[in-house]
Amino acid sequence: MKLRLPYLLPPLLLAYASLAFGQGTFWRDHSGNPAPDTEARRSKDGFGGWLVVTPDADWRARWESPSGPIPVFNEAKTVGVGESLAVLIVFANPMLDQKGNASIECDIRVTRPNGTTSVDAKKVVCFRGPIQGPPDRVFLSQPIINYVGEAKDPKGRWVVEVDLQDALRGARVGLKSSFELR
Repeated sequence: MKLRLPYLLPPLLLAYASLAFGQGTFWRDHSGNPAPDTEARRSKDGFGGWLVVTPDADWRARWESPSGPIPVFNEAKTVGVGESLAVLIVFANPMLDQKGNASIECDIRVTRPNGTTSVDAKKVVCFRGPIQGPPDRVFLSQPIINYVGEAKDPKGRWVVEVDLQDALRGARVGLKSSFELR
């Protein structure tokens, strides 16, 4: 059984993140109200990150759509055997060097319900290069985790942790999300 929550994800709905850093608030909802940090969505020193777990098979087409409304994704909390999820790492407002380039790294860890590690990658290049448009927009990182529930996989809660770092700013945000394989 798959539970799909029609959750309007602020990193995607909020393509224009707030610059109200003095208030300690980075993300804003679609109405412009401050959105508090959560385990999956955080900001620090003007740099923001969000971990999105979605069952939407067409997430890439929605993300890359050149026009139209800001994409809306469903958030997955459970997945069944044979079903798939995409784990997206998004970031906003990276510091840019003199040439307009950003440098984002991340540590990625996926832990199975039995406590073993499925993924444990350090210092992964999440994004490196020029930023197209204003840096306070939301950007998709390069690593995408694609998960398919297999019958041999341990059932229960899978935990995804990402330590996202803006290498130029020195800001680091720890992100965490999970889903249950049934």
